[in-house]
Amino acid sequence: MPVCQKCKSTVKSSARFCPKCGNAVVNNTKECPSCQKRIAIAAKFCSSCGHRFVSSGNSVMKQVKTRTGKTLKCAICMGEIKIDLTACPECNNLFHYNHLVNWLFSPESEDKCPICKTPLDLVTI
Repeated sequence: MPVCQKCKSTVKSSARFCPKCGNAVVNNTKECPSCQKRIAIAAKFCSSCGHRFVSSGNSVMKQVKTRTGKTLKCAICMGEIKIDLTACPECNNLFHYNHLVNWLFSPESEDKCPICKTPLDLVTI
């Protein structure tokens, strides 16, 4: 829980003002919708579960389907991919973005695709 910088009282994470002294509360964290952990407000990914936060800028979330109407499957969890699709450029296997990121940060990955073992790098575009 956040603490008021003026009177040092604990305040609810949703509060904008301290209920004791009325001072404005600066909240530097946000809650991950996937695992409910508190993380830095500027974080692009949850450090606990790898959830990707979509910016409030020009991002548009779309569901991915084949032309025949079939949904696409993640090669890691075999779950349906609705948003945040990524693929290995070598073998073209599809992944949930956060699943591939979590895999690449794990020691057993050796920074390679989980399917074809091609070396991969995370690149910001």
